[in-house]
Amino acid sequence: FTRVLHQKAVYKLHVRRLKPACFPLDVIQYEDKKMPVGCGTYYARNALEIITTDDVSHQVVPETSIDGNEYTILPKIGEVWVIYRFWSEYMEFRKVGVCSYDVVQVLDDTLGYKVLLLEREPSCDDDDDDDEESLLFREVTEYK
Repeated sequence: FTRVLHQKAVYKLHVRRLKPACFPLDVIQYEDKKMPVGCGTYYARNALEIITTDDVSHQVVPETSIDGNEYTILPKIGEVWVIYRFWSEYMEFRKVGVCSYDVVQVLDDTLGYKVLLLEREPSCDDDDDDDEESLLFREVTEYK
């Protein structure tokens, strides 16, 4: 027997992971083939997986091809993306977690992207742990 103290709803997502399509010849490819691809054109794999919302970082809306088999994910106006500093095709997968980056909001997604640099909003809640960072961001007024 047990006594239930707290119960949370668990959402299960039935998903097909996306596999990057072949890059056009003019796109620089990573030497380390294990590197994740952040945007571009993808195909849905056939294998069905069940995941929880804990496995999802954010939602993007892809452009879908006419036949529904190809998905293109590129930064769109209003979305928040991460831009890694000092990124190169020689980066190794095992070093991805140590990259410095900027969080930006996309303002214009035509030929040359225009973005707004964001920074974490200082936490003002007295109950917050010092270890936890704020989930809120604000416009950067001065680049540090």
